[in-house]
Amino acid sequence: MKMILLVLSVFALSSCATTHSKASRSQKASDLFDTLDVNHDGYLTRSELSAGLRYAGTPDLNPDLVIGLEKSAPAKKKIKASRKLSEGEIQKIMSEAFDKRDAKLDQRLSRDEFKKVVSERPRGVDEDPWEPFM
Repeated sequence: MKMILLVLSVFALSSCATTHSKASRSQKASDLFDTLDVNHDGYLTRSELSAGLRYAGTPDLNPDLVIGLEKSAPAKKKIKASRKLSEGEIQKIMSEAFDKRDAKLDQRLSRDEFKKVVSERPRGVDEDPWEPFM
């Protein structure tokens, strides 16, 4: 009986962890979308995604070293990559996003399309190009 309870407990905990992990990845994808959608029209174009991915791996400016800029109200937190992305990684992300997930073939990604690109990893693919953002 104790063994059955132990197995059920482990199963319940693992399913909760999976749900939480998927939910947090989906939330991070949504936050990343907000960061990359610079014109705030609710869509990502190829140029927005490409420029955003290149910018995401650059270090933030030290505000103490910037002279002549007024300090403004705190901006919304921007999602940054944990490291600079290589050109190959950027091209892979661009291909995965637009060539495989642009459902309407309109050369722009809606928030839902983008979240699917980031959240739903294809089976059998070990590399996760979105890992620096997670």
